[in-house]
Amino acid sequence: MTRNHHLSFYMVLLLCGGFTSHHAFGTPESKQVPTFTEQTQQLSDLRTEVVLLQEEIRENRLATQEQLRTLEAQKRELVLQLQRENASISELEDVVEELEQQQSEFEDSAEIEQGIQDVAAAIKEDIATGLPFRSQERIESIDSLLKERQDGSISALQLATRLWSVLDDEKRLNRENQLDSQIITLDGEEVLVDIIRLGMMFMYYQSNDGSVGYLSSNKKWVPIENSQEMSSMFTQFQKGIRNGVFVLPLLQE
Repeated sequence: MTRNHHLSFYMVLLLCGGFTSHHAFGTPESKQVPTFTEQTQQLSDLRTEVVLLQEEIRENRLATQEQLRTLEAQKRELVLQLQRENASISELEDVVEELEQQQSEFEDSAEIEQGIQDVAAAIKEDIATGLPFRSQERIESIDSLLKERQDGSISALQLATRLWSVLDDEKRLNRENQLDSQIITLDGEEVLVDIIRLGMMFMYYQSNDGSVGYLSSNKKWVPIENSQEMSSMFTQFQKGIRNGVFVLPLLQE
Protein backbone atom coordinates (compact mmCIF):
# COMPACT_ATOMS: atom_id res chain seq x y z
CA MET A 1 0.00 0.00 0.00
CA THR A 2 1.39 3.39 -0.97
CA ARG A 3 1.96 6.25 1.46
CA ASN A 4 -1.10 8.08 0.07
CA HIS A 5 -3.27 5.08 0.77
CA HIS A 6 -2.05 4.96 4.38
CA LEU A 7 -2.86 8.61 4.87
CA SER A 8 -6.35 8.19 3.44
CA PHE A 9 -7.11 5.27 5.77
CA TYR A 10 -5.82 7.20 8.79
CA MET A 11 -8.05 10.15 7.93
CA VAL A 12 -11.05 7.87 7.69
CA LEU A 13 -10.28 6.51 11.14
CA LEU A 14 -9.99 10.01 12.54
CA LEU A 15 -13.31 10.99 11.01
CA CYS A 16 -14.96 7.92 12.40
CA GLY A 17 -13.35 8.59 15.77
CA GLY A 18 -14.57 12.18 15.70
CA PHE A 19 -18.05 11.01 14.87
CA THR A 20 -18.00 8.52 17.71
CA SER A 21 -16.51 11.09 20.09
CA HIS A 22 -19.29 13.55 19.26
CA HIS A 23 -22.00 11.13 20.29
CA ALA A 24 -20.16 9.84 23.33
CA PHE A 25 -19.20 13.17 24.95
CA GLY A 26 -21.30 15.87 23.23
CA THR A 27 -24.70 14.91 24.82
CA PRO A 28 -25.97 16.84 27.85
CA GLU A 29 -25.00 15.39 31.25
CA SER A 30 -27.66 12.92 32.45
CA LYS A 31 -29.24 13.20 35.95
CA GLN A 32 -27.82 10.66 38.32
CA VAL A 33 -30.39 8.00 39.30
CA PRO A 34 -30.22 6.56 42.85
CA THR A 35 -29.05 3.03 43.00
CA PHE A 36 -31.28 0.20 44.15
CA THR A 37 -29.49 0.10 47.52
CA GLU A 38 -30.01 3.82 48.06
CA GLN A 39 -33.69 3.56 47.18
CA THR A 40 -34.08 0.65 49.61
CA GLN A 41 -32.43 2.66 52.39
CA GLN A 42 -34.67 5.66 51.71
CA LEU A 43 -37.77 3.46 51.85
CA SER A 44 -36.57 1.90 55.10
CA ASP A 45 -36.01 5.36 56.64
CA LEU A 46 -39.47 6.48 55.61
CA ARG A 47 -41.08 3.38 57.13
CA THR A 48 -39.19 3.92 60.37
CA GLU A 49 -40.37 7.54 60.52
CA VAL A 50 -43.98 6.48 59.89
CA VAL A 51 -43.79 3.89 62.68
CA LEU A 52 -42.40 6.49 65.11
CA LEU A 53 -45.11 9.00 64.21
CA GLN A 54 -47.82 6.37 64.61
CA GLU A 55 -46.46 5.48 68.05
CA GLU A 56 -46.39 9.14 69.05
CA ILE A 57 -49.99 9.56 67.90
CA ARG A 58 -51.04 6.48 69.87
CA GLU A 59 -49.35 7.75 73.05
CA ASN A 60 -50.92 11.19 72.68
CA ARG A 61 -54.32 9.62 72.12
CA LEU A 62 -53.97 7.46 75.25
CA ALA A 63 -52.85 10.46 77.31
CA THR A 64 -55.79 12.53 76.05
CA GLN A 65 -58.25 9.75 76.82
CA GLU A 66 -56.86 9.41 80.35
CA GLN A 67 -57.14 13.17 80.90
CA LEU A 68 -60.72 13.14 79.64
CA ARG A 69 -61.59 10.31 82.05
CA THR A 70 -60.08 12.27 84.93
CA LEU A 71 -61.95 15.43 83.96
CA GLU A 72 -65.19 13.49 83.61
CA ALA A 73 -64.75 12.02 87.09
CA GLN A 74 -64.10 15.50 88.51
CA LYS A 75 -67.15 16.82 86.68
CA ARG A 76 -69.39 14.12 88.18
CA GLU A 77 -68.06 14.90 91.66
CA LEU A 78 -68.64 18.63 91.17
CA VAL A 79 -72.20 18.00 89.99
CA LEU A 80 -72.92 15.86 93.06
CA GLN A 81 -71.48 18.46 95.41
CA LEU A 82 -73.45 21.23 93.74
CA GLN A 83 -76.64 19.18 93.97
CA ARG A 84 -76.02 18.58 97.69
CA GLU A 85 -75.38 22.27 98.30
CA ASN A 86 -78.47 23.32 96.37
CA ALA A 87 -80.56 20.71 98.17
CA SER A 88 -79.36 22.04 101.52
CA ILE A 89 -80.15 25.62 100.55
CA SER A 90 -83.52 24.61 99.12
CA GLU A 91 -84.44 22.96 102.41
CA LEU A 92 -83.53 26.10 104.31
CA GLU A 93 -85.48 28.24 101.84
CA ASP A 94 -88.53 26.02 102.30
CA VAL A 95 -88.33 26.48 106.05
CA VAL A 96 -88.01 30.25 105.77
CA GLU A 97 -90.86 30.44 103.26
CA GLU A 98 -93.08 28.41 105.51
CA LEU A 99 -92.20 30.62 108.44
CA GLU A 100 -93.03 33.76 106.46
CA GLN A 101 -96.44 32.37 105.54
CA GLN A 102 -97.20 31.66 109.16
CA GLN A 103 -95.72 34.86 110.47
CA SER A 104 -98.60 37.14 109.57
CA GLU A 105 -100.91 34.96 111.62
CA PHE A 106 -98.59 34.15 114.49
CA GLU A 107 -96.36 37.20 114.65
CA ASP A 108 -95.46 36.79 118.29
CA SER A 109 -95.80 33.03 118.48
CA ALA A 110 -93.06 31.36 120.53
CA GLU A 111 -93.14 28.41 118.13
CA ILE A 112 -92.47 30.65 115.13
CA GLU A 113 -89.81 32.52 117.02
CA GLN A 114 -88.04 29.26 117.80
CA GLY A 115 -88.36 28.17 114.16
CA ILE A 116 -86.62 31.32 112.95
CA GLN A 117 -83.89 30.85 115.53
CA ASP A 118 -83.42 27.28 114.27
CA VAL A 119 -83.09 28.49 110.68
CA ALA A 120 -80.48 31.06 111.73
CA ALA A 121 -78.53 28.37 113.57
CA ALA A 122 -78.71 26.08 110.52
CA ILE A 123 -77.35 28.79 108.23
CA LYS A 124 -74.49 29.51 110.64
CA GLU A 125 -73.61 25.82 110.82
CA ASP A 126 -73.63 25.56 107.02
CA ILE A 127 -71.22 28.49 106.81
CA ALA A 128 -68.94 27.08 109.51
CA THR A 129 -68.65 23.69 107.76
CA GLY A 130 -68.27 25.10 104.24
CA LEU A 131 -65.35 26.81 102.54
CA PRO A 132 -63.58 29.28 104.86
CA PHE A 133 -64.42 32.26 102.67
CA ARG A 134 -65.04 35.24 104.94
CA SER A 135 -66.79 32.79 107.26
CA GLN A 136 -66.46 34.94 110.34
CA GLU A 137 -67.98 37.96 108.61
CA ARG A 138 -70.93 35.92 107.30
CA ILE A 139 -71.62 34.40 110.71
CA GLU A 140 -71.34 37.77 112.45
CA SER A 141 -73.92 39.26 110.07
CA ILE A 142 -76.42 36.62 111.23
CA ASP A 143 -75.51 37.16 114.89
CA SER A 144 -76.16 40.87 114.37
CA LEU A 145 -79.69 40.12 113.10
CA LEU A 146 -80.37 37.85 116.07
CA LYS A 147 -79.19 40.56 118.45
CA GLU A 148 -81.54 43.08 116.85
CA ARG A 149 -84.40 40.64 117.28
CA GLN A 150 -83.41 40.00 120.87
CA ASP A 151 -83.44 43.67 121.86
CA GLY A 152 -86.70 44.25 119.94
CA SER A 153 -85.26 46.41 117.16
CA ILE A 154 -86.87 44.17 114.52
CA SER A 155 -89.89 41.88 114.50
CA ALA A 156 -89.85 38.15 113.89
CA LEU A 157 -91.18 38.77 110.36
CA GLN A 158 -88.38 41.23 109.65
CA LEU A 159 -85.83 38.73 110.95
CA ALA A 160 -87.25 36.03 108.67
CA THR A 161 -87.13 38.39 105.69
CA ARG A 162 -83.51 39.30 106.34
CA LEU A 163 -82.56 35.66 106.78
CA TRP A 164 -84.11 35.06 103.38
CA SER A 165 -81.75 37.69 101.96
CA VAL A 166 -78.85 35.92 103.64
CA LEU A 167 -79.87 32.69 101.91
CA ASP A 168 -79.97 34.53 98.57
CA ASP A 169 -76.40 35.70 99.21
CA GLU A 170 -75.34 32.14 100.01
CA LYS A 171 -76.86 30.92 96.75
CA ARG A 172 -74.99 33.62 94.85
CA LEU A 173 -71.70 32.49 96.42
CA ASN A 174 -72.39 28.98 95.13
CA ARG A 175 -72.88 30.25 91.58
CA GLU A 176 -70.06 32.74 91.10
CA ASN A 177 -66.32 32.50 90.54
CA GLN A 178 -64.52 35.30 92.34
CA LEU A 179 -61.06 36.81 92.77
CA ASP A 180 -60.58 38.26 96.23
CA SER A 181 -57.97 38.74 98.94
CA GLN A 182 -57.94 37.07 102.30
CA ILE A 183 -55.69 36.31 105.25
CA ILE A 184 -54.82 32.61 105.48
CA THR A 185 -52.42 30.52 107.55
CA LEU A 186 -49.28 29.32 105.71
CA ASP A 187 -46.57 27.49 107.61
CA GLY A 188 -48.05 28.74 110.87
CA GLU A 189 -48.07 32.39 109.78
CA GLU A 190 -50.97 34.68 108.89
CA VAL A 191 -50.47 35.86 105.30
CA LEU A 192 -52.55 38.16 103.08
CA VAL A 193 -52.94 36.45 99.69
CA ASP A 194 -55.04 36.62 96.54
CA ILE A 195 -57.86 34.10 96.55
CA ILE A 196 -59.79 32.50 93.69
CA ARG A 197 -63.06 30.95 94.79
CA LEU A 198 -64.89 28.61 92.40
CA GLY A 199 -68.41 28.58 93.77
CA MET A 200 -68.31 27.24 97.31
CA MET A 201 -66.39 24.12 96.31
CA PHE A 202 -62.78 25.08 95.64
CA MET A 203 -60.39 27.81 96.72
CA TYR A 204 -56.88 28.61 95.48
CA TYR A 205 -54.32 31.15 96.67
CA GLN A 206 -51.40 33.11 95.26
CA SER A 207 -49.02 34.94 97.59
CA ASN A 208 -47.02 38.08 96.89
CA ASP A 209 -43.92 36.03 96.02
CA GLY A 210 -45.86 34.16 93.31
CA SER A 211 -46.27 30.85 95.14
CA VAL A 212 -49.62 29.15 94.67
CA GLY A 213 -51.69 26.43 96.33
CA TYR A 214 -55.16 25.19 97.10
CA LEU A 215 -57.47 24.39 100.01
CA SER A 216 -57.57 20.64 100.62
CA SER A 217 -60.69 18.71 101.58
CA ASN A 218 -59.67 18.86 105.24
CA LYS A 219 -59.40 22.66 105.00
CA LYS A 220 -55.63 22.93 104.96
CA TRP A 221 -53.75 25.16 102.53
CA VAL A 222 -51.49 23.01 100.34
CA PRO A 223 -48.71 24.65 98.26
CA ILE A 224 -48.06 23.59 94.66
CA GLU A 225 -44.57 23.71 93.17
CA ASN A 226 -44.07 25.47 89.80
CA SER A 227 -47.68 25.39 88.66
CA GLN A 228 -47.84 27.44 85.48
CA GLU A 229 -51.51 26.52 85.04
CA MET A 230 -52.42 27.96 88.45
CA SER A 231 -50.45 31.14 87.80
CA SER A 232 -52.16 31.47 84.43
CA MET A 233 -55.59 31.17 86.07
CA PHE A 234 -54.79 34.01 88.47
CA THR A 235 -53.57 36.13 85.54
CA GLN A 236 -56.83 35.52 83.67
CA PHE A 237 -58.96 36.36 86.72
CA GLN A 238 -56.99 39.56 87.28
CA LYS A 239 -57.89 40.52 83.70
CA GLY A 240 -61.57 40.00 84.51
CA ILE A 241 -61.87 36.64 82.73
CA ARG A 242 -64.01 34.37 84.91
CA ASN A 243 -64.81 31.58 82.46
CA GLY A 244 -62.50 29.32 80.47
CA VAL A 245 -60.61 26.06 80.52
CA PHE A 246 -58.03 25.77 83.29
CA VAL A 247 -55.93 22.79 84.35
CA LEU A 248 -56.35 22.48 88.11
CA PRO A 249 -54.72 20.07 90.58
CA LEU A 250 -56.63 17.16 92.06
CA LEU A 251 -57.54 17.96 95.66
CA GLN A 252 -55.87 15.84 98.30
CA GLU A 253 -56.34 15.34 102.00
